[in-house]
Amino acid sequence: MVDRETSWFYEHWARVTIPLALLVMALLPAIYVGLGIVPTIVLLQLPLYLFHQFEEHATGRFGAYVNDIIAQGRTLFDYRAMFYVNTLMVWIPILAAFYLSAFVNPALGLAAPYLVALNASLHLVVAAARREANPGFYNSMVDLPAGIASIVVITQITSAGWAYQGVALLVAVLIHAAIPVFVGGNLRVLRQSGD
Repeated sequence: MVDRETSWFYEHWARVTIPLALLVMALLPAIYVGLGIVPTIVLLQLPLYLFHQFEEHATGRFGAYVNDIIAQGRTLFDYRAMFYVNTLMVWIPILAAFYLSAFVNPALGLAAPYLVALNASLHLVVAAARREANPGFYNSMVDLPAGIASIVVITQITSAGWAYQGVALLVAVLIHAAIPVFVGGNLRVLRQSGD
C-alpha cells in the first residue's frame, strides 16, 4: 500500500504546482509589506518556476521527451528522479535565496532569478536548435524576460556588483549542471545493463 501511494505521489506531484504557485503569489503582498521589495521579487521566482514545472511534468511530457531523445526510448528520467530534481534543485535553492535576501544580504537573492532565466534560456536554445517546442518552452517565453527583469531590478536596488552577479550565475549553472551529471550516470547504467 505504501509503495503504491508513494509511486502515485511521484507520478502526480506536478499537478499541485498550479495551486501551490497561486498560494505563494497570494502571500507576496504580505512578504512585500514585511520584508520589502527584493525578497518579494526573489520569492516571485518560485511561482514562475512552479508554472513552468506544471507545463513540463504534469502530464509526464518532459520525462518522455528526455527519454525519447537522450535514452532512445529507454527510461532514463523517471517520475521519482523528476520529483527530486525539481524539489532539491529548484524549490530549495529558491527558498534559500529568499531567506538569504531577507535576513542576510538582499543581493544574495540574485541566484533565484538567474536560475529562472538560465533554465528558460536553455529551453529556448534547445527549441531553436531542434526547431520544435519542448516541454517548458511556452513558460520559458515568460520566464526569460521575467528573470532578466528581476535581475535588473534587484541589481539596481542593491547595487550588486560583478562579484554578486558572478556567484549568482555560478550557482544557477552548477544546479543545471547537476542534472546532466545525474542523467549521464543513469545513461551509463542503462548501457552497461544492455537495456
